Amino acid sequence: MKTYQLIVIHATATREGVDIGPDWIHRVHRGPKDLPGGRVKWMGREYPSRRDLPDIDFHGRPLRAIAGNGWKQVGYYGLWDLQGKFHHLVDNNLDRYVDPWEITNGARGYNDRALHLVYVGGLDKHGRPKDTRTPTQQLAMVNELTYLKEKLPGVRILGHRDLPGVHKACPCFDAKTEYAFL
Repeated sequence: MKTYQLIVIHATATREGVDIGPDWIHRVHRGPKDLPGGRVKWMGREYPSRRDLPDIDFHGRPLRAIAGNGWKQVGYYGLWDLQGKFHHLVDNNLDRYVDPWEITNGARGYNDRALHLVYVGGLDKHGRPKDTRTPTQQLAMVNELTYLKEKLPGVRILGHRDLPGVHKACPCFDAKTEYAFL
């Protein structure tokens, strides 16, 4: 069993001032994904078409009406909303060891050793990358990261953009430098 080595900070890539919550993350990450030829992937399984998906509501909407990544698990352990509230998205006992149910889909190649966290924002009102964190989010992020560093000593905090091979501005600030004091 692997141990946590990294805490990786992400942004939701949503426009400044647009608040989203856990349901939005679940719909986008776990909702059905359209594949070539009309097929659909959902929860790790392929279906011939959207009409073959189960007839259920998924986070308040009909499953067939949702477009997403088709993942079994969301990409993040937790989310900071615009008011700074931290929402747990995936169960985690924070015991230093990465249990199979704790693995999220934050960054391919790092998921089995990283705790991925995301804040709402990351784009200006025109859709360009920008550090849009509110003062309340910034304070809440420091508080939660301090707690996580106590629970998971030795982990390094960095931004998604700091991972090798990532060519994104996510997040739109230097998380490695900003949280070096932790």
